[in-house]
Amino acid sequence: MVRRPNAIALQALNDPKGLNMGIDFGEWMAFMFPLVLFVALHFVATYIEILSFHSKKQLTYTFWEKVHQGWRMWVVSSTFVITILLWLLPSELTGIDANTVALVPMGVFCCNRCDYSQRPTIYQLERYLDGS
Repeated sequence: MVRRPNAIALQALNDPKGLNMGIDFGEWMAFMFPLVLFVALHFVATYIEILSFHSKKQLTYTFWEKVHQGWRMWVVSSTFVITILLWLLPSELTGIDANTVALVPMGVFCCNRCDYSQRPTIYQLERYLDGS
């Protein structure tokens, strides 16, 4: 049996002793992805609303800014696409099971060094929120 994310739920739906619905991974993802996306966006919107309501200074949020298109953006994007494709393709075709596929982004991101000197410190963020 091919191991996939949500394998326990998928097995319970396909078990002859259980519901025996005959759902494959693509149908499962087509049904669950919009639901998970809706719930995640709902939590993010609620968190932003609570954060902006309780903060001392009103922050403006712009979600559609220009994305910095450096080489790191391409590494992250290609790693994401490769990981999703390897999860969707059967392990008989690729020879890589889902557990090993989950290690691919971890290995890529561990090898990718980040420049932490450009990130703001907690002190700078507190000064910004205090307005000084």
